[in-house]
Amino acid sequence: MKVPFFRISGIFVLVFSILSIILIKNLFAKFLAFSLVIIFVYLLIYHLFIHLLYKKRKIEFTSLTGRNLLLFKKSVIEITGTGFPSLFPGIFFSINFDINENNSILHSAVETVGDIDNGTLRFETLFDRHGKYELTGFKLIFQDIFGFTHYELGFEFEQEIAVLPYFTDDISIPYFTNEGGDQAIQNASKVSSTDFFENRKYYPGDDVRRINWKIFAHIDELHIREVEKIPPKVGEISLLFAPYSDNIIEYEYISSLFFSTCYFLLEKKFDLSILAPYSNSPILINSENEKEFNNIIFNSFKPFPFKKTDSLQSPVVFASFSEYSKMMGEGYLKKDSYCKISFSENDETRRSLISSVFRIDTYDNMFRELADKSSQLKKKKYDANKLQALINNGLSKGIDTEVFKVTYEQFKNFK
Repeated sequence: MKVPFFRISGIFVLVFSILSIILIKNLFAKFLAFSLVIIFVYLLIYHLFIHLLYKKRKIEFTSLTGRNLLLFKKSVIEITGTGFPSLFPGIFFSINFDINENNSILHSAVETVGDIDNGTLRFETLFDRHGKYELTGFKLIFQDIFGFTHYELGFEFEQEIAVLPYFTDDISIPYFTNEGGDQAIQNASKVSSTDFFENRKYYPGDDVRRINWKIFAHIDELHIREVEKIPPKVGEISLLFAPYSDNIIEYEYISSLFFSTCYFLLEKKFDLSILAPYSNSPILINSENEKEFNNIIFNSFKPFPFKKTDSLQSPVVFASFSEYSKMMGEGYLKKDSYCKISFSENDETRRSLISSVFRIDTYDNMFRELADKSSQLKKKKYDANKLQALINNGLSKGIDTEVFKVTYEQFKNFK
């Protein structure tokens, strides 16, 4: 609650200061009260000046750019425009705006303005999920360092920004086929042929099964056979993308892995048939329709309708642990499917459980802290056992699963 320019707490302090000047006889107390009144007079003059100034003058944004928009880390936003206020002693500015996705408000953000220089306003904000966002409802907020005053100036401005997943180097492809088509991919080798790419000298540690005994018989020196790699023909690869999870770390990691792998394949001139949560049928992606690929990346934070999986044969599956559990439980994955799974490992350990007796991190008392961490440890063990059971069940059905384990601490070190 606030009166024009002043918060109700500021009005209370002002009244108390005036009464102190009148009623208290102690000179030092009178001096402190008088100093507070002088500060209030300064703040009142400043805010009256700002109020009158911006009745005639308008703040106008012309552009907004984001530098290094990274997940889970503060990103710098720069806004260029005209009519920005100047900094005054004891005054700081904040900026308030709404973050919208798919025409609905996710949340409102209030960030402290770090710098205003030459028509450029800078502040930092944090994104906890990748996506395409619309920033609207901008307000510039004037406040003093004591928290006595609050004054807002709104202005019309909208800007769309895109926050991409991280790129990751954890790219591996299961098996190549010479025919292309709806199969996963890897390098094929001539493991039984005598027509090898080359021979080289044997070194300790080489596989003795690859020793070329014919050469040894002629020159009495050990050589091994280098396996010739058969380059795959460019074809179409089927991918199933099911990243949704209540655990944002799982969602973001598998999205990063999918994002990086797809770009790798597109650079190699593969066509990708992608089944994603927001589409009713597979979408063909190649180097010519990158925009459609971005739509997949930015519109997949939703549960996957698994009945659609029949439209793909033996796809490479990118899924969070929670979606993988549903697919395995309902029998939607078939033989020869290859799954890449993100699994968030809870950072809680027995040592952290014991430390919560002495250090309270989250709750307001030791008992709630212990109960929460005990619950997290129990869930960690349950999820790990469930994951292993699902992997074993998949292997018995000819479904190969590769698990990528990640913690929040590891994710914060991504670049």
